[in-house]
Amino acid sequence: MQWRTISRLGMALAGLSACAQAGPSTPEQRDIILVGDSTVSSTTGWGDAFCQSMVAKVKSCANLARAGRSSRSFRKEGSWKSVLQKIKDDGASHALVLIQFGHNDAGKDEKRRTDPDVDFTDIISEYVDDVRSLNAEPILITPVARRIYVDGKIRDGLEPYAGAVRRIAAAKRTSLIDLHTMSVVALEKMSPAEARGLGPNGTQPDINHLGPKGARYFADMVIRQLRL
Repeated sequence: MQWRTISRLGMALAGLSACAQAGPSTPEQRDIILVGDSTVSSTTGWGDAFCQSMVAKVKSCANLARAGRSSRSFRKEGSWKSVLQKIKDDGASHALVLIQFGHNDAGKDEKRRTDPDVDFTDIISEYVDDVRSLNAEPILITPVARRIYVDGKIRDGLEPYAGAVRRIAAAKRTSLIDLHTMSVVALEKMSPAEARGLGPNGTQPDINHLGPKGARYFADMVIRQLRL
């Protein structure tokens, strides 16, 4: 059974998470940290648009996602260590840490690629444990869909990673935003031409990255799941 997340997200934002001790009681006292790849990072992902919308609703919002990273390379190069250090340095216990990987994990580069059922699952599970060890709240996000159409349907190859994230969330009772499913449903209601308009240049067939319109579109999708 898939772990239902809406109620836990509400509890997290109210400072009532089952895994947190007494802490901030309102969203305005919360810090949010975003972790992920280029589909979240500045200029190419939805993360900056998300933080712009959240600035008046929470204490702080930091986009620490990095382009070109997989769950493995993000940890190996020390970026994950920097996330944990920021939580410590900012005194941001009870922070919400939103984590989305999958695009580069599914790629061909052996230095970044992971198996969704093996090392990807292990790494994301460790991320959850690491965040909780600092009394912060992990929120897992399935990867936003690639805009690849076959006979009007999205065929992006990311479902194995989305499925792994859902299973991790269920096993570890972690808050989940199923952005992959939501984005697939939304994109299949669009034509390929309309979907291109979400990219960094509406006339170019970039199937992964987001321009201002796409960043706002998917940031709003995530924010609606947080119910703020």
